[in-house]
Amino acid sequence: MPEIADYPPFLTPKQTAELLQVSEYQVREWARTRQIDSMKAGRLVRIPKAAILARIQTAVEEEPGMKELERHLRQTKRKKAAR
Repeated sequence: MPEIADYPPFLTPKQTAELLQVSEYQVREWARTRQIDSMKAGRLVRIPKAAILARIQTAVEEEPGMKELERHLRQTKRKKAAR
């Protein structure tokens, strides 16, 4: 897999998805909901390399998915206790 330094300063959603190992749809959703900085020129979307590095840093700090997993486990325990 190419290193981030091998990519241009502005990446396509496809390149970003490849780099972050997520779907292109997920990258476009992050851009649409402004969870990652992006630029739009007509229908073209570009993500600055700096925004990707910031997203990686945030992911490392917050461990995405852990809060949702904890919430799901609590709900499961409550449902079992209610039975």
